[in-house]
Amino acid sequence: MNRKYNIYKAAGIIIVEKKLLVTRETGKEYFIAPGGRVEKAEDPKQTVIRELFEEVNIVVKHKDLETFGEFYAEAADIPGSWLKMVKRRSKKYYG
Repeated sequence: MNRKYNIYKAAGIIIVEKKLLVTRETGKEYFIAPGGRVEKAEDPKQTVIRELFEEVNIVVKHKDLETFGEFYAEAADIPGSWLKMVKRRSKKYYG
């Protein structure tokens, strides 16, 4: 299925001892998986690696990331915009 979207993001899923790592921006009411926009020169795995390091100082390796899912939804903060979110789970992390 080819869905239309104008925002492309990737997020990392880190689960340790049955606990899921989430973040929340100051002033926001909801929690999200750490991640961000996929830049032009990146694939979603590279985005997850960069964003996990920038946001929570966790290092993951490309080989340790596996696909968790691909989701489409209306963007939370931008009414009328649609988001494609690729989520990757890391089997290992360093930090």
